[in-house]
Amino acid sequence: MEVKTESILTCPVCKSEQEAEMPINTCQHFYKCQNCGEMLKPKDGDYCVFCSYADTRCPSKQNGKRGGDLDGLRQTKNIHMPYASGSRF
Repeated sequence: MEVKTESILTCPVCKSEQEAEMPINTCQHFYKCQNCGEMLKPKDGDYCVFCSYADTRCPSKQNGKRGGDLDGLRQTKNIHMPYASGSRF
């Protein structure tokens, strides 16, 4: 099966349609609408904006995988995030 990488996203706020290129090896968790500026996030239960708002499922779903690189993150514990506390140094 050939994996499609081009998709039409429909903004849930302004209903505009926009062409977008889907990443092949990762989920795209955010997308800024080119028309109204709304920052799109996946719906509950979806892993990426394409699965939620596009006419084509993301390449990970097309290949039969659950959620691209998100599955690996879900299994990782104690991720070190140096700037998470608000401190820069």
